Amino acid sequence: MIVHARTLLPSSKSYTPSPPSSRRSLLSKATHSALTFTTTTTLLTPTLASAELKQCKKKSNNCLSTLNTNSKWISGKSQTDASKDLLDVLQAYPSTGQNNVDGGGSKIITNNLPTSLTLEFKSSGTGNFAKYFNSGNPFTDDLIVSVGDDGNVDWSSSSRVGDSDMGVNAKRVEFIEAKLREKGWKF
Repeated sequence: MIVHARTLLPSSKSYTPSPPSSRRSLLSKATHSALTFTTTTTLLTPTLASAELKQCKKKSNNCLSTLNTNSKWISGKSQTDASKDLLDVLQAYPSTGQNNVDGGGSKIITNNLPTSLTLEFKSSGTGNFAKYFNSGNPFTDDLIVSVGDDGNVDWSSSSRVGDSDMGVNAKRVEFIEAKLREKGWKF
């Protein structure tokens, strides 16, 4: 059996070699890929869409929720009066944070009281974790509260990104509970 070498080789007409790559073109492609990744990850940063309570993932270290613990805030008041107390406490939250958390302040995102309220809390953005892991931007957490017809409150406080919040959500909830306790609430 005789096979011509010509039949084993691809036709030179169908193959066009790529031009040689220069360092400049490789760097340009790498930069484009990095910018595309950065833009995509920035656009994919989670944002809060609604005032629905969040259930924490199993073994979560950046989230607290009554859906996991059933630790409602008991007002002993009507829904309207409980909502007023809650709004007073949350609006009085220190704008510079407290207990070394929430140095970037807080703001109300949705106010559907007397039934629900969503707030956004930000870190100062000056700590090492913000500098090294969040491009110097503050970390953002969400607090969602839902006031029942009985005046009792279900809530969730969670970080938008990361696996651990270094105890930030717990410090926030403890501060709010202390202020509600002064108004006669039970936990």
